[in-house]
Amino acid sequence: MNRCICVSRYMYICAYIFVPALRTSANIQVHIADNGNDALEYLHKQCVNIIMMDLMMPGMDGIELCSQLKRLPQTSEIPIIAMTGYPTMENIDKVIEAGATAFMGKPLEPDTLRAILRDLTHGHTA
Repeated sequence: MNRCICVSRYMYICAYIFVPALRTSANIQVHIADNGNDALEYLHKQCVNIIMMDLMMPGMDGIELCSQLKRLPQTSEIPIIAMTGYPTMENIDKVIEAGATAFMGKPLEPDTLRAILRDLTHGHTA
């Protein structure tokens, strides 16, 4: 089974959009963290196949979290989907430069998310 962590200060986004899309499209078990520090703590203990994160979070933002994840040996190869309600070219450039694999603007489209997940999880298991 594939495993994912969803990192967002807006827990309802994870609970009502990501979790259903993840479970129905790719049979993925989901863990939810509401900030970057909690996500890092979880990822030091657990293996996942995909990381989904919001750019704007309290404390450590998504760009910094993405940079840290790409520097850690145990998380450097995990695909990262970044999302934001402010999909400016500056935000997109920063998060891709920090190591994100894919980018989604809000409002999120479940069909687009499912397509990205199928591409990123095809043949990968934790």
